[in-house]
Amino acid sequence: MKKISIFIIAVALILGLSQCKKKETPTVTPVDDGKMVHISVNAGRGDKYILYPNTGAYVFENGDKLYVGNNGKYVGTLTYSQGRFSGNIYEPSTDDYLHFYFTGDEVPSVTPITAQGGATPTTSFTVNIADQSDKLPVLSYAHSNQKYTTATSTYSCMLENKCGLVKFIISEKITKPITVFGMKTTATIDFATPGITPTDETGAITLYQESGSSNYQTRWAILLPQEAVDDALCKMFGFENVTCEVPAVTNNMYYTTGVNIALTARQFSVGASTKVAFSSGNLQAVFPQANTTPGKYYQAAPHQYDMIGDAVANNCIGNNQVTTAGTVDLFGWVGKSSGSTMANQGICNETDDSKYGKTAGESLRSEWGPGMTIDGYTGYQSEGTNWRTLTKDEWGYLFNGRTNHSQKYGLGIVNGVKGMIVLPDDWTLPEGLSFITGTSDWNNVYDIAQWEQMEWNGAVFLPAAGFRTGVECLLSNADGNYWSSTSSPSDAGYAFSMTFRSNNFVTDQTWNRHYGCSVRLVRNVQ
Repeated sequence: MKKISIFIIAVALILGLSQCKKKETPTVTPVDDGKMVHISVNAGRGDKYILYPNTGAYVFENGDKLYVGNNGKYVGTLTYSQGRFSGNIYEPSTDDYLHFYFTGDEVPSVTPITAQGGATPTTSFTVNIADQSDKLPVLSYAHSNQKYTTATSTYSCMLENKCGLVKFIISEKITKPITVFGMKTTATIDFATPGITPTDETGAITLYQESGSSNYQTRWAILLPQEAVDDALCKMFGFENVTCEVPAVTNNMYYTTGVNIALTARQFSVGASTKVAFSSGNLQAVFPQANTTPGKYYQAAPHQYDMIGDAVANNCIGNNQVTTAGTVDLFGWVGKSSGSTMANQGICNETDDSKYGKTAGESLRSEWGPGMTIDGYTGYQSEGTNWRTLTKDEWGYLFNGRTNHSQKYGLGIVNGVKGMIVLPDDWTLPEGLSFITGTSDWNNVYDIAQWEQMEWNGAVFLPAAGFRTGVECLLSNADGNYWSSTSSPSDAGYAFSMTFRSNNFVTDQTWNRHYGCSVRLVRNVQ
């Protein structure tokens, strides 16, 4: 693999250091050794710590900290406020420089201790940069341009990155987090050997997406210096584990050419020649404000085991809105022949089935797809990215028509939530876990960590979210009812669902259209 040799100072900052007296009672006068000294560092590059990935520039925000080392030990912390880092240092020695460490929002593994009050000062600590989903954790180091002395009032230095900024390019338009394994995620700050040194341990880094960005295929990561990783493993729900080649990383590396990650969707056969991928959670309609339709948006539930059940918003449904702010995840079945005033997505408390369409055998009015974005895919925009609802026959094929279909599903409990577990066509059970097929009981019980392993291997969980009639929700965490896109061919008041409970499972249950059931969207894959 080609080694990357692009080295620039992506994050650099000139620091002006001034030393002054700390006015207390009694006043402490700075001396050469053994006393407390109040110092400040001017940082004139803005007042908010943000790393701009495309340029590598950053500025600070109030509350940011510089950890100060001297003579092999931690001597104090300087806190940023309105353009200046300031704070106390304890027992500075003229035998050494002042060493400055910036770790962004990453806090030390242990709270560092100075020699104040005769305590034994901290000589080293570690920081972990694994979670980069919200902010890129800049790690920088510098020391003053000359050794500490009270005879000098002003110092200068330059903070330089001790890591690399690397761009990742994803083959799919995904909004969910992506994790890359095989990375060094922990660094040691050793005051006896000034600098920031990666540990030998490897872990996983969650890639960062720029806030407000609509480019779902570009991610970034701060990577500690390390050798090239040719088999870094990328994991995310709904996709095959794939390897990617991460270049060798050095200090101040700024790599924008990009590391390519090709994701292949987990496949579930729902017909002889039709395969789909499931959305990452049940469909939810979110109402930020009560009694209003504007502002409503759709999303996949944050976790596969999330369900609203008998909660506020599901019990406060009106005509395409709710009487209190909240989230709805039980929807009525609305056919094409429904009136124009009918709630398009079935968010309605009307119990007259004829209000949900008057034609037997008709299709859904909106299929819960057009105009909604789930995981970065917008409904009905282009072939391969269309979110849709499975038909009655596709639900039947998923459970009864696939190769080894009887070995590909079973009831279970995930994080205390009952539901149906469905396995992809190509399935490997994670080491150390078990799976019992069938629907006789809730046999498969997983905590969050165990389910995460199942999920990474492609398992889908359909929570038993119950159902709604009018504004009353029933049998939450006992019954699972998932709409198909197929209505009854003989009765305009009914449509088909996949329904399960302990000891009872059917893929073609007829339900009154006004009943609120769960919706789990899929998209076709090759």
